[in-house]
Amino acid sequence: MYMRAIAALLSILCVPVVALAQTPPAPAPAQPAPAKPRPRAPAAAATAVLTVTVNDSSGAPLADVNVSATGPVDREGVTTGAGQARMLGVRAGTYRLRFEKDGYYTLEKEVSWRAGTPAPTIEATLNAAPPPPPPPEPPKAEPPPPPAAPDYPAGKPANLSIPDYIERNHITTKEPQKENLIGCSGGAQTWLWQVRDPWTNRSHEAAELMLYVVGGEGTVAMGGRDVQVSAGTYFLIPRGTTYALSKRGRAAALYILATLSGPPCAQ
Repeated sequence: MYMRAIAALLSILCVPVVALAQTPPAPAPAQPAPAKPRPRAPAAAATAVLTVTVNDSSGAPLADVNVSATGPVDREGVTTGAGQARMLGVRAGTYRLRFEKDGYYTLEKEVSWRAGTPAPTIEATLNAAPPPPPPPEPPKAEPPPPPAAPDYPAGKPANLSIPDYIERNHITTKEPQKENLIGCSGGAQTWLWQVRDPWTNRSHEAAELMLYVVGGEGTVAMGGRDVQVSAGTYFLIPRGTTYALSKRGRAAALYILATLSGPPCAQ
């Protein structure tokens, strides 16, 4: 009986111990994580208008000057009739400005503008450049060489009276045409032609022909047309051209001086 009492006591004492050992403690509530602060947006850099004034050496404003600025931002402009150019949206910093205009020396200058201060007004003076030198004269063409001397001998001087010559050497009624050589040189020959009957299908392949009518009346047929001729008429007939001569009127013949230029002739 004593033993039963001890076992009952032990069973009473052990129940809470077992209960405590098998039941875990309740977890503590989770603490919320602290919120991260948002980064602040960077403040926009302040911008301004940069005014540039350009004059010439006498102080007069210069228009149409190309102005370029290189620095934190790049800008370009052209001066007005008042010599001014305005560049918008320029930030503080150091700029390299370049001024260009035809007929003037190009100018470059550096300008620094500190943040928090008003934008500076920039002035520049351009000096006129001397005019470009005239272009060089083209080389003078060398004169052509003198013509080579002909390889044939020169003729002898000669003169005569044509009417007297015709009287002494007149064509007869039995001759349709008559030719007399009256002048001869290294490059030309002159004939007296007396034409009584038509003289057709004539040409000279290697010589130009010059005709001068000294008496009578007649016709020169050339190139499909007939030309009436009389004393004082001149004709030039190119080489290789076919022509024909005929007399008309009461004269005994058509009298022509014919000069052929070309191969030399023999007296």
